[in-house]
Amino acid sequence: MLKYLFSLLLFASLIQAATITTQQNNYNAGQAIVVTVSAMNGANNDWIGIYPAGSNNDWGNVVSWKYTLGVVNGNITLNGVSAGNYEARAFFNNSFNLEASTSFSVGAASTSITTQQTTYNPNETITVTLSNSNGANNDWVGIYPAGASNDWGNVLSWKFTNGITNGNLSLNGVPSGNYEARVFFNNSFHLEASTDFSVLAVVNTTIETSKASYTANESITVALSNMSGASNDWVGIYPVGSSNAWGNVVSWKYTAGIVNGNLTLNGIPAGNYEARAFFRNSYNVEATDTFSVVADNLPPTVYEDAENGISGDWVTTAGNYSAIHVNSGFDSSGAVQLKTEWINDTRNISEYQLNLHNNTSQQILEVDVGGVGNAGESPAGIHSHWAPGTMPHYKIGVIATTTLGYRLIMWSSFYTHSNIPATKRDYGSWVSLTFPSPWEQVRWNGNKNLWERHRFDVQAYIHQLEPNNTLISIDKFIATGGNLDNITLKSN
Repeated sequence: MLKYLFSLLLFASLIQAATITTQQNNYNAGQAIVVTVSAMNGANNDWIGIYPAGSNNDWGNVVSWKYTLGVVNGNITLNGVSAGNYEARAFFNNSFNLEASTSFSVGAASTSITTQQTTYNPNETITVTLSNSNGANNDWVGIYPAGASNDWGNVLSWKFTNGITNGNLSLNGVPSGNYEARVFFNNSFHLEASTDFSVLAVVNTTIETSKASYTANESITVALSNMSGASNDWVGIYPVGSSNAWGNVVSWKYTAGIVNGNLTLNGIPAGNYEARAFFRNSYNVEATDTFSVVADNLPPTVYEDAENGISGDWVTTAGNYSAIHVNSGFDSSGAVQLKTEWINDTRNISEYQLNLHNNTSQQILEVDVGGVGNAGESPAGIHSHWAPGTMPHYKIGVIATTTLGYRLIMWSSFYTHSNIPATKRDYGSWVSLTFPSPWEQVRWNGNKNLWERHRFDVQAYIHQLEPNNTLISIDKFIATGGNLDNITLKSN
């Protein structure tokens, strides 16, 4: 009998009792509480409850709980609770018979303060973000020199929170230096939280237009230095002597974060103006530069009218044909014909250039495009997939110098035909910008004198793919075939 009792006691000693621990000894108020259990009963209605320390197991004392859903060994996550001292307790089968417990504490959520920027400009408004503040109207935030005591005499800028618990507060700016933003409760000097930031040394923001005088509606380029770097810094063009009110702005653009660099704005009518730089969507002017805009009296520059033959500036840069003169043109006085040369009926290898002599004052290209049958085709004949009386796909464009380097700017009827969007390709020493053209095919429909005039604002097209790039000069006209007339550059 004694041997039997001894065996029972030995077996019982081998049965592992349930245990429960929390993954942290201390939690913040509201933070989820993770408990680790082992040797639970395995029933779905085993459960874990959070109780104030020292309270009995009555249901009324439970502040957070969850069924284990059959977990024997593993983690159970319960909702967080308010600050205080607690016990996590384990129970089997929906009972209140305690199987295991562990103690832990919950502290009040820590107060924090951050500045929206790590650096500011001198006297720029300082915005701080508060989290888990006290919520009293006389809680307050002060700006102190870094390392200074909390004495009132060291406060350089301050404001009551007016009951903000979580949110933003804006304080007056301070001079250059290193600082701390500090938060205090209930009008006291007991520090609750702080954060470091700096105010930059005084630097001169500058703005300078690329020219002292522009022609009417010509794009205006400004060089900026020492901007704040915020995406909502902006530049506005104002009549000289006008206030900074929004109603006086005649052209403007956000800098998109430029600190030092160029920005191009739309052209404006004739008059005397100022370019003004502003930080962060404000109307506090940081720098100005005056310039003028004069009426455009510059006549168009015609590079090819084909009235008495064609220009001697045409060069064949690819293919085996030269530009030739044909009698039928936009004004019936002749046109230039650029023959296409097709390989395997799919690839045109012809390319022609016309020297525009680096025109720096005119940025509008005009050209007449004609559809005189298939006269522009190579002697190989007419291609089966083009209807008689059509001009096959080809490209025209310009080679230009810009503030970002050389650009090949092309308008392709193939892009139009195939619904291809504007494309930028970088080849290292130069960049191509290709756009759908205004035509797919020019059809003469039995009338060989049918022509179309097309107009291209080269600067505006550049801005579609490179908003911060500025045209300096248009150097050459380029085409891969077709019948063309009256190739002209204009100012507007």
